[in-house]
Amino acid sequence: MSEQEPYQLLGVPEDASFEEIKAARDQLMGVLLEDEQQQQRVEQAYDAILMQRL
Repeated sequence: MSEQEPYQLLGVPEDASFEEIKAARDQLMGVLLEDEQQQQRVEQAYDAILMQRL
């Protein structure tokens, strides 16, 4: 996953706050209830952003 890809997948800018990132993840997870593969991609993107910011 490239450095920008997690942000693009979640639909947030790279300077988004933690709250904005979490809200984007939560919104996408709600939309993707039936698609476990896409949910996993969203979680991976969220985790990648968190790890990058540590």
